[in-house]
Amino acid sequence: MPNVLIVLVGAMGFGASSAYGGPCGMPTAQRLAHGGLQYTGFRTSGSGTATRNALLTGRGPASGGIRHHPGSATTIATILRYHGYRTAAFGKVCRPGHPQQPSALEHGGFQGFEKFYGFAGTETSQWEPILYDGTRPATPLTGPQYGYHLSEDLTDQAIHWIRVHKARTPGTPFFAYLAFGATQAPHHVPRRWRDQYRGLFHDGWDMQRQRTLRRQQARGIVPAHTELVPRPHEIPAWSGLSQPAKQVALTLMENYAGFATHTDRQVGRIVDALNLLGTLDDTLVFYVLGDGPASRQGGPHGTINDVLVRNGVPEPALDALPFLDDVGGPESNPGYPAGWALAMDTPFDGGTRNGLIVHWPDGIKERGRLCHQRLHCTDILPTILEAAGLPEPYTVDGVAQRPIEGAGMRYTFGDPDAPDRRGGLVEWPAVRVPAQDGGEPSYPSSITVYSGMQQVPSDGVPDVKNTSHTIVADIEVGVDGGDGVVAAQGGRFGGWALYLRSGLVTYCYNLFGRERTYLRAPSWLRPGRHAIRYAFAYDGGGIGKGGIGTLTVDDIEIGAVRIDATVPLLFADDQALGIGRDSGSPVTGEYAGCGGPFTGTIRSVRIDIGRPPAQPREYGVLSRHQKTPPQKTPQR
Repeated sequence: MPNVLIVLVGAMGFGASSAYGGPCGMPTAQRLAHGGLQYTGFRTSGSGTATRNALLTGRGPASGGIRHHPGSATTIATILRYHGYRTAAFGKVCRPGHPQQPSALEHGGFQGFEKFYGFAGTETSQWEPILYDGTRPATPLTGPQYGYHLSEDLTDQAIHWIRVHKARTPGTPFFAYLAFGATQAPHHVPRRWRDQYRGLFHDGWDMQRQRTLRRQQARGIVPAHTELVPRPHEIPAWSGLSQPAKQVALTLMENYAGFATHTDRQVGRIVDALNLLGTLDDTLVFYVLGDGPASRQGGPHGTINDVLVRNGVPEPALDALPFLDDVGGPESNPGYPAGWALAMDTPFDGGTRNGLIVHWPDGIKERGRLCHQRLHCTDILPTILEAAGLPEPYTVDGVAQRPIEGAGMRYTFGDPDAPDRRGGLVEWPAVRVPAQDGGEPSYPSSITVYSGMQQVPSDGVPDVKNTSHTIVADIEVGVDGGDGVVAAQGGRFGGWALYLRSGLVTYCYNLFGRERTYLRAPSWLRPGRHAIRYAFAYDGGGIGKGGIGTLTVDDIEIGAVRIDATVPLLFADDQALGIGRDSGSPVTGEYAGCGGPFTGTIRSVRIDIGRPPAQPREYGVLSRHQKTPPQKTPQR
């Protein structure tokens, strides 16, 4: 039975990679294609979540589930594990298959995997991600100051796991699933990777589409008579952009291309590690270039702060110009314009066509060939079973299984020109993934959390947006008055934090990373136990409105502040709640690195919504938004 490695890159269109005629240099993809097979008719399921579930279960959205894996559609990880494989997943998984949910332990491992290291949700920061190792929060030293990048971390973890496995049980096959956060936004990458592409996109997305199509035609990736789909009317012509808009768009595309190349380099590291271990020839590698079309969430002009776009807040190009040097770094949250996404989908306009490269020297006879058969992501599971000589399971853990809907592609390994075996392409329409089965997400109205609870998922926390709410903390401090984070939710581009700064109780509200409002106690806490209460009286009248926040310490009101506007929809996709430290990127730079760990004792933190506090009198301690927090503090 061969080892199996599935590598999945997110939000990469058909025409992005150099292996498919695109502008993003991906030499590992080209190397694997040269030693394996490259497929031109591979389809995904229209959205990242649906594609990932279809890939792991071999079933379409209706049978395999969209956001969960029902017991009647077990994953390939479970099947292989029951046949003696060691299994591990690294990278992105989609909710509600969340590592901290009870269902995470179904079948003895997370979605059937014995080992899981990664993140849950649509996207996360590449510099300061919120991670899990199994069902426990993982807290590596994150940030560029520590030489950290998520794609590199995931690759390190995967290589280490494979090496340990081969050392301990060399005769046992493994199945590793590596799903990068890349190249989904935010497009975070070290500056040197972005600089490789400086000036290469100056003629814009319309010309890039034509250039990519010519290369695809010349290589036989698409038929010679293929024409470009007309540019949608909502995407502006490159020639019609202003010079500032072009400058922003060019920087964002250079950054994306560097991000894609950096990701491919990590895949190259795994391939090299397998080669050094002597297991590459007997490893069946699926390199899936995209889980759906290239993402257009950056809008018509792109963004350096994706959280703004996802909250429906416009970001004019002139506003972004002063921050272009930050693009790709932790101070940015970038996504390229929809015009570049269209170019990365060449010759299509979105759709479900993506690249697939299969490499297996021991099992593929004719290598370096193009395969034009019609395939779907559900075909990967039955192909693995065919390669391993394993039957399709009809019962797993006493649960009858729905039939696998994919069809194996191993017949192409011996004959890349074999006739297509599909009478008609099994293709499901693009799927809109609901927040939860049945509609909108359901949040609790109250929660009490305790010291050490980290990365509490947002759907398990009261939603403090667009409503009045209170945060009450029971803490104890020593003679230094305490320092660090009591509770925080969100991050650099939106959120809130309740913390102590040199003994001063402080509340910070972060509005899209543009403005931060601070409310701070005028004097230090005395040693001992204290009750801290922050109450927000929401103005009402719609979403994203303002209100008045009041800070109380030991039943004494010490200040109030007017917050003129609030985040209406989301702080971040991974807006987890942290107790005792800030998970992920910091809400404010006022507390120390590594999440600003609290130096005192947190007995409990309670959050309630929907209970409007009494209208506070105006104290005016800090009554305006401040882009730079006050630096002056009282003297002891």
